[in-house]
Amino acid sequence: MFASQVLKDNSVFKVESRTESIIEARKKDTEQFKTVSWLRVQGTNIDYPIINVTDDSYGFPVNNKSYGWSDIEGDKVNKKIDISGHNILNLSSNPIMEDDMFIYFEELMNFVYYDFAKDNQFIQIHIDGKEYIYKIFSINFLKPFDVNNFARNGYGKEETKDFLEVLNKGNLYKYDVDVNADDKFISLYTCTRFFGLDLSSNFTVTGRLLREDEKVELSSIKKTEKYDEILQIMKDGEDDE
Repeated sequence: MFASQVLKDNSVFKVESRTESIIEARKKDTEQFKTVSWLRVQGTNIDYPIINVTDDSYGFPVNNKSYGWSDIEGDKVNKKIDISGHNILNLSSNPIMEDDMFIYFEELMNFVYYDFAKDNQFIQIHIDGKEYIYKIFSINFLKPFDVNNFARNGYGKEETKDFLEVLNKGNLYKYDVDVNADDKFISLYTCTRFFGLDLSSNFTVTGRLLREDEKVELSSIKKTEKYDEILQIMKDGEDDE
């Protein structure tokens, strides 16, 4: 599905071509870092090239100011796309929503706030000259074990069901979005110290690819018990400050 055809006249989230952007980004490619796609996240400054890291070093490409990384290879929209980005300056239990210093995935943390999540529900990714749109349905703090376990074992139908179950249990919100194991997904990951220096976790935003002829509209979302837990941590953090 070429999602820009679906969203052409929609005011909820307008597709913006990133064909020229990815051409420019590829001029900075090296043997170690190859540009494979382009990512936009609604409501954030995340509008960056995505690179494939060939040696697993996940270092800093000196030629790219802002970027994320992925295991994307080739020009296909896979069953599950995993994209990671650095969070260097927004690690506390009271995330800042906007700062001129943020050049990586710091603003992904905006989704911890209900009002922001309610108004921003789409992810755009450019692959092989096309723009694909995903609808967000899950906001989670995942343990590194869960992230690495699913990435290692792949996303067959049963593994996908297990992954969706993990997302459902930890979801900060209940989105009115139909999701099943036959869908295609994207997950965005960034590190956080939201729970303290010694408790490593990955803040995770997951969406599913829009289905053919699906109407593009905001979904209703409700806070879950997990959100209440997170809200209390944020309040405790304010008291500590």
